[in-house]
Amino acid sequence: MGYYMLPLGVQAVLLICYIIWDVILIYFIYKRLIYKHLDNIKKNIEELKDICTE
Repeated sequence: MGYYMLPLGVQAVLLICYIIWDVILIYFIYKRLIYKHLDNIKKNIEELKDICTE
């Protein structure tokens, strides 16, 4: 690709863009997959608390 041959300023901008892109991807993966799973666990715990208090 030859990124290492570009001027330092361009390399810095590209690096920042790649880091921002990675953060956005990780956030959406967390939000879509893990957060839903944790929300289901929280609902199950609340149901168990209701059953135990009856």
